[in-house]
Amino acid sequence: MRGLRDGSGERYRALPCAVAPTGAGRFAPPAPHPGWSGVRDGTRPSRTAPQPTRDFGRLDVAPYAGATLTGALLATPEAKGLFRRAIIQSGNGTGAFTPEQAQRVTATAAAALGVEPTAEAFAPIPDERLLAILPALAGLDLRTSTAMDPLVGLSPFSLVLPVQPADALADGPARDVDLLIGTNTEEGHLYLVPQGDLESTTEADVLAVATRVHADPETVLAAHCAARPDETPGELRSAMLGQALFESGTTRMAQAHARIAGGSTYVYSFG
Repeated sequence: MRGLRDGSGERYRALPCAVAPTGAGRFAPPAPHPGWSGVRDGTRPSRTAPQPTRDFGRLDVAPYAGATLTGALLATPEAKGLFRRAIIQSGNGTGAFTPEQAQRVTATAAAALGVEPTAEAFAPIPDERLLAILPALAGLDLRTSTAMDPLVGLSPFSLVLPVQPADALADGPARDVDLLIGTNTEEGHLYLVPQGDLESTTEADVLAVATRVHADPETVLAAHCAARPDETPGELRSAMLGQALFESGTTRMAQAHARIAGGSTYVYSFG
């Protein structure tokens, strides 16, 4: 394997850990990589998975997905002993979909594809066809009788767990892992500014966000307005998005980790 060496050590990129999960292997357990002959180039990143056109306001929350997945690893029993330190930068310790919410997404996708909602039916479908149906998944109402939408309608994709990571840390390696965790100010702007929605947001738009994430949206909206009397509807909408997507789940994760990890929880807040 050909890598890179610099002052901090050696780096090897695009090291395959398993067979690529595409085609018939898309929903199968990981399969060992068969290896290679000769010298493999590890100086450049591998190709990324196919992505839809970036639309940060509706379908894409990828900038923070890695942090949310790191939080899930902290609550995963199989991850014990794999790492000693973790950084969760603007993740969401309560960002997982429930199985019921995932079933709703799967059923909608299956209907758009004209197939049964099973792994076997999805497996042979080309990536390009899956990408083509993404507009059909936009704006799904994922609220259920037991859960609100943790991604506030911005994306129909998340990890799927019966219990949120912040509530299951005792099951994984979290107590033995040093954790640095935090958020930044005005992170809700990411989903409004690129589309020009910060200035065009109406009071109805703000209420719509509150309705997706709170059982009593009017009361929550009134509290936000009272706490931020001089802010525009766009700024209020951004604040509610930031709280729902990052701040609430980060606080819950940090508090849960601090209860079991014996002083190895480090919290930051920029802004």
